[in-house]
Amino acid sequence: LIASKTRLSPLKAISIPRLELMGALIGVRLTKQVSTALEIPVKDSTSWVDSMNVLHWIHGRSRDYKPFVAHRVGEIHDESCPDQWKHVPTELNPADYGSRGRNACKELKVEARKQEIRVRSWVHRFINNCRRSREESTHGELTPDEVRSTEEIIIQKAQHESYPDEIEALKQNRNLPKKSSILTFTPILMDGLLRSNTRLRYAEHLPNRV
Repeated sequence: LIASKTRLSPLKAISIPRLELMGALIGVRLTKQVSTALEIPVKDSTSWVDSMNVLHWIHGRSRDYKPFVAHRVGEIHDESCPDQWKHVPTELNPADYGSRGRNACKELKVEARKQEIRVRSWVHRFINNCRRSREESTHGELTPDEVRSTEEIIIQKAQHESYPDEIEALKQNRNLPKKSSILTFTPILMDGLLRSNTRLRYAEHLPNRV
């Protein structure tokens, strides 16, 4: 996170879509300010907005709108390309933290989890290096594969603690207990991990939490 910005809503009553458009404009201006301050030429960037109204305005022609919207969309077009703008679901939009607040405990839990994964990754590397010759040992910073492997081990352990009966049933190709809390998700075992048997499992690049 390099910079963030938030503003109070004007005293004059303004519709929610217009306020969201003003927020998008603030984002464009902030991007330009950061690029100038860091003296880094930005060849391409992606802007995210959770308002479909704003996204529609940005992908339209500014001259087709009334002055309030037209002026702001015009400035957005001057500083960015409509194709750079993407939609983000409201529940995943970090920009809302500035206005809705954020529980510090949640942030600490996230950081603690990341730290736990890194510490365990180093421990796993140490154990693996002890089993290898000096020439085969791994050195340097942790690799994404090492971190991902550690995270899968943690998930696997948590699943075995929470759903031992379901996992045992799947291993033996038996039906899941009727009282199972995950029965409706049609769980399957893949690479030792419980996953929901949907079309998403055929996607190659989705994270495990999906």
